[in-house]
Amino acid sequence: MDNPNVGNLFPLSAKLGLKFVSAAPGTDHAGFDYDEVQAKLGQKRFDALMSKVTNVFSCGHRHFKGKLVDPKTKAVTTIDLEAHAIYGKDVEAFLAAEASQ
Repeated sequence: MDNPNVGNLFPLSAKLGLKFVSAAPGTDHAGFDYDEVQAKLGQKRFDALMSKVTNVFSCGHRHFKGKLVDPKTKAVTTIDLEAHAIYGKDVEAFLAAEASQ
């Protein structure tokens, strides 16, 4: 079940279909997955949002494989990475500013 507080706290974000990040059932955090926000906004709007964001956070809500390249040897190592989340207040403020233009 989606957390009803998304719509209560961040109505514009909820209208976009964003959901709180959660590391485990019952542990929702008031932020949205970085990649989901990017997909919902499109690259140009996402870049505009991120030019104003000063903090993101990690809570263990999603992990993925990435590559680390040694600059000297060019050896590639596969590593586990943790996805970032963007604070809901930042996304909501951005959407509100857009709506007021």
